[in-house]
Amino acid sequence: MSRTECVIVIIALCFKLTIMRGRRRLLHSGVSQGGVPSKKLVLFPAWPCKDWAVHFKLHAPGPTVLEGTYDGAGTLSNFSVSPPERKADVVFAGCVHTVL
Repeated sequence: MSRTECVIVIIALCFKLTIMRGRRRLLHSGVSQGGVPSKKLVLFPAWPCKDWAVHFKLHAPGPTVLEGTYDGAGTLSNFSVSPPERKADVVFAGCVHTVL
């Protein structure tokens, strides 16, 4: 692989990571109170709700894994939180009207 090809691959990987981080911030946000991180996990804080469907598996602080499918019309299905005791810390912003 030539040096130019290596540079192109590195740029492509950086671009992909930037997109992944941006999408993650649209889907998930932590809450801080007075600069101190809270246990609350906010889902869909900046997601464009209408017509944007998504299946996600997010690794949140804690260690916590959030997984589900949003249909773009207000319904979140197959939603799971691991470990289950962290489900009480999840807060849904604007988009979600029904959780199945």
